[in-house]
Amino acid sequence: EGAGDHHICFAKSSDGGRTWTPPTILAGSERRSCRRFDATWQQPMLTTTGRLYCLWNTPYDSWVGEYGLYGFYSDDGGETWSTPRHVLKGLPKEFPKCWINWQRPIRLGLGGKFVSPSSYCDYVEYWQYENIDENPEIEDIRISIFAQGGNSLHGQRMAEKDVWLPKGAERASIEEGSVVRLPDGRLFMFCRSTT
Repeated sequence: EGAGDHHICFAKSSDGGRTWTPPTILAGSERRSCRRFDATWQQPMLTTTGRLYCLWNTPYDSWVGEYGLYGFYSDDGGETWSTPRHVLKGLPKEFPKCWINWQRPIRLGLGGKFVSPSSYCDYVEYWQYENIDENPEIEDIRISIFAQGGNSLHGQRMAEKDVWLPKGAERASIEEGSVVRLPDGRLFMFCRSTT
């Protein structure tokens, strides 16, 4: 996990998954000895018009000297991809610099929008991708972050470490949420914690 060679691979199947093309590295470091522009926690999303997006977390971008949410898209089924760009304009001011989105985005949001739980080691929140089906440019993607206290990173979190702190434990964490829809329409989320 700390090797510095995180990358995103892509392969295609044209026969229902029986055979696959060789995987192609789309982003991130290609080998362990080359620490550059890691790509972790990829977020693939296929829009209603057929555009394929892939967003990812770069733990540290040596190009601009900061963490970031990056992405690109393909309009031809993954044959070619747009230039990787930094998602900038549509993020809340308090958007975190580093996170774990363990589960790929799934269409469980209002109106069928993509959502994904996101964690920051000691709390879990809920991202909703607001305009992916409008085929925005990467820098124009809008993401809302939700928690029990409303749409704010400063309010009450969806789940916080203090709720799960075992008696006598020195350190608590909660992360890597995974959400499903229950038969009655409610959403249910599992999280990994120190308990």
